[in-house]
Amino acid sequence: MTDIEKLRAFAKEIIQHAWDADIDGSDVQEIAARHGLITEEVYDPAKHGEDIYDAEPGEDTIYVFTDLVKG
Repeated sequence: MTDIEKLRAFAKEIIQHAWDADIDGSDVQEIAARHGLITEEVYDPAKHGEDIYDAEPGEDTIYVFTDLVKG
């Protein structure tokens, strides 16, 4: 699947959920991960900066943008 196809698939799924009024932030995160827009990494403050969600370095995971989104 090309980058454009991934973005289209993500947009279509998000918009459909919005029309159905059944989506929240965790849904968006799950859909973005499934379409390759974000990925999960083990939290490292040296790499990721200070985390505002109280993630434990080396233990907890956080989501970060993939190169597709970073550009």
